[in-house]
Amino acid sequence: MNLYRDNPRVKVMTYDTSTVDFAESVGARFILRGIRSINDFENEKTTADINRKLSGVETFILFTEPQHRHISSSIVRELLKFNKDISDFVPKETNLY
Repeated sequence: MNLYRDNPRVKVMTYDTSTVDFAESVGARFILRGIRSINDFENEKTTADINRKLSGVETFILFTEPQHRHISSSIVRELLKFNKDISDFVPKETNLY
């Protein structure tokens, strides 16, 4: 991502294991998650509790700004799939076109 390109503390990595297993494999002690609604909170809280119990990895939750609550990665992927303009839904630094 261009937004954090010059920040040496930020890495973008992919994985094919559970998130908590990946976190442990790279020595991460924390997971940062964003939520948009109370439904997101319930799901993330359950997952965070399980991750803490399994590994001790803590989860921190950030709340979405109200003007961005309607945006989701699923919607952005759907728009991209059909070659639609996503500029209103992603930061300017990360536009893919």
